[in-house]
Amino acid sequence: MTTFQVNNIDSGTQACPTDLRQGKTELKQVKVVKKIILALVIQFIVIGLSAQKFEMRVNASANLTFVPDYADLVLIANDGLIVPGLIVPGNSLTPIIHTETIAETTAKFGFVADLEIRMKVCDNCSLSLAAGIARMNYKYDNYVAAEGTPIVRLSELDNDFGITKLLYLNVRPLNFSIDLFDNKLTLQGGATFNFFLKGESNSTVILYAEPVTGGTESEIEKVYFSTNGKANSVLYGVHLRVEFNIIKALDLFLSSQYYFNSIYSGEEQKAAKPTTIQMGMSYTFWRF
Repeated sequence: MTTFQVNNIDSGTQACPTDLRQGKTELKQVKVVKKIILALVIQFIVIGLSAQKFEMRVNASANLTFVPDYADLVLIANDGLIVPGLIVPGNSLTPIIHTETIAETTAKFGFVADLEIRMKVCDNCSLSLAAGIARMNYKYDNYVAAEGTPIVRLSELDNDFGITKLLYLNVRPLNFSIDLFDNKLTLQGGATFNFFLKGESNSTVILYAEPVTGGTESEIEKVYFSTNGKANSVLYGVHLRVEFNIIKALDLFLSSQYYFNSIYSGEEQKAAKPTTIQMGMSYTFWRF
């Protein structure tokens, strides 16, 4: 029998020196990003003082999140736990086995919803400011290989292993748009930032021993812990979008975001830089 531990993914630091150094670096990055966003917002407001027109719109879309395969570490507790029910690596009855592996990823659907303010700076050019919620979902699989034994994939123990759900505050502080073909087609591009809110991942597999004769309860025999670590507090990248006007106030859009840093703060997971693709609708509800 197999079950899963659903672990919350947190941003922040732990008590070991490496994590403290990473935490300090991450805090500096967050401060820099906040200053950049503030500068861009101020610039947006200054330019807006001379803008010709303003419009407000709501955007909603489905997204797919693609994450490259990245290095990972699996911890194995082979002989059960000291304290029953406490599913953490430090509670292993025998020394933990460390196994280097690869997290093989699969894209999953999520969603994005935001509010956008767009201002005309010339006849066919606009600047925009947008903020909203982005859900990024993906799945990963780890394998465990030891000399003389067959490879074990954790997804073979349970299909739900590696399902990861991440929720962000998405901010696009200053994007540029150009309208083409009498406003039937719009191209947009600029910076995008994701601030981590919360997340969870099915990252622990628990194997139970068969109950003894006459018994009703099974004891934990082995536990696999996937250790992809803390989430980065902020992701920063570039945003590109194509809009197709359907009626005056309604647009269909395709967009993509590429992020320059990893979802996770650990050095081993630095390759986990996500790319997202969206398809959705944009409705303009106010023009002035």
